[in-house]
Amino acid sequence: MTPLGFFAESSTPEERSAVEARMREALDRGAPCFLVNMEYQLITGYDETGFLTAQPWPQLDFPPAHLTFGTWSELTGGIHMDFNIVDAAPPADRAAAVAASLRYAADLWRQPERHSGPPYGAGARAYDNWEAAVRAGHGGSHGNWWTATVWSECRTMAGQYLAEVAPILPLDAEALAEEYAAIGELLQRAADKELPAEPKLTLLTEARGREAACIDRIEALLPRLR
Repeated sequence: MTPLGFFAESSTPEERSAVEARMREALDRGAPCFLVNMEYQLITGYDETGFLTAQPWPQLDFPPAHLTFGTWSELTGGIHMDFNIVDAAPPADRAAAVAASLRYAADLWRQPERHSGPPYGAGARAYDNWEAAVRAGHGGSHGNWWTATVWSECRTMAGQYLAEVAPILPLDAEALAEEYAAIGELLQRAADKELPAEPKLTLLTEARGREAACIDRIEALLPRLR
């Protein structure tokens, strides 16, 4: 990944033109680009007026699917944006990469303080924060919806990942993949802004418990991975 820098409202026309030229060159040679402006967006190409971007949220026309050259006028909420180019690299050893990813997943859950600081939380600590927010009356907020939507996607993708790498894992990874998919469904149900606090907390308690059990299973197999 090649970072192209951070850009704010104060960025000059020359700075914008230069970074746009680098991304057009990258796209022309088939290298993906992405931006981060509150949300991550894949830049899928460009037309005569600007860049075309993938929208991350289902059923929502936000963030914008187009970024006008020079002005970036679609970003009416403010510009605080990073651009990046992603190039192909020699592939890592598949088994070693999978083992590293599972170790990271376990560490994220067991030692959240290594991955975030107050007032934020990662892993199990993030469930603490979410449940506290629901108890404080914020279960119907945009933040609750956003958290649930992102977490649901992450757990669903974790399930798909485990299903893909199942042939090289010394356990029933397909069952573990199904469990993560089920956790994703629970969290998606928790996204409902109209759902009262108590049933929402019940969903979060179940999701937390099932995720903790998944981490236990992952940790049990780590010594058997090289």
